[in-house]
Amino acid sequence: MDSNRTILSAILFAALFAAHAAAVSAEDECGEGACALPPWLAGETNAAVAPALTVLSPVPEAAVEPIAPAPRLDTLDGKTVALVGGSFMASVTHPELRRLLLAEFPTAKVLLFDEIGSAGPYPRPGVVRREKDAFQRRLKENGVDAVVSGNGGCGLCTPKETGSCIAAEALGIPSAMIAAPGFVKQAKATAAAAGLAELRVAEYPGAFASHTREELLENTRKVLWPQVKAALTGDLSASRTASASRTASDTSSSTLSFESYDEFARVFLDSGWTDGLPVAPPTPERVAEFLKFTDRAPDGAWRGADPATRPSWRRPGGRPPRRPRPLP
Repeated sequence: MDSNRTILSAILFAALFAAHAAAVSAEDECGEGACALPPWLAGETNAAVAPALTVLSPVPEAAVEPIAPAPRLDTLDGKTVALVGGSFMASVTHPELRRLLLAEFPTAKVLLFDEIGSAGPYPRPGVVRREKDAFQRRLKENGVDAVVSGNGGCGLCTPKETGSCIAAEALGIPSAMIAAPGFVKQAKATAAAAGLAELRVAEYPGAFASHTREELLENTRKVLWPQVKAALTGDLSASRTASASRTASDTSSSTLSFESYDEFARVFLDSGWTDGLPVAPPTPERVAEFLKFTDRAPDGAWRGADPATRPSWRRPGGRPPRRPRPLP
């Protein structure tokens, strides 16, 4: 009993010490009762506040089935539009988008949130996700003509909301993704990794969580709505449409960006790229160093390869070098 009390006391002391340290740190960064937002939350997008972790996608683009961008609509009049998602103040922006859409196109029909659901993260090759299949089935059953998904305001919610756009485009339904400045690139990279070369993104001017309800509504009216309307009805350029038709010879690697290791681990787990055990982030530098010790191409598929053709670790004319371990 005494040993348990000692352990509990030690845990409580450590927690109090950590809380005190955090409070002191906060006092150093705050003044006159106000604390500055961290750069990534304030919507800054320069190199100094870039995502903390950038990794290569484990799936080469040549292994992904290309998804051609859906043709855009001539008008939204008489069309059924699904506003899906629910992340980062979508409870404010989406109803306002519905109001604006119906005001300009009174014969349109709008399905909101749970009326249609969402796809969740789009599955990688070989991964079956029932949520995505059910979402696509509901799109067909409800005769949906266009999808707007959002809001992408973090490293986890952005791939999740982008998944609904990819699922719609795969059915030939035009879509628009809504994202904050720091996550537009991630949304497009997520789509590209799934085979969709052209994702239309409506960029919100700043961080969703840092704006008042009034600011959110005003930015939805003045900034988001014009972009969303153009994304669903504007013509795709011939060059961008053609870029979706990749050939097997195109083996360039896609990159994925995350704000933390936890976000990286969650996305890799959801994508079926790990069984839950810790995994070393495949950064471009680590992958390049690892591949120095093999004669296989960077975009080659290794899993399930014949033993005779698996990576050779032996250098010609000498003993095999000490190779880097796959895990740290």
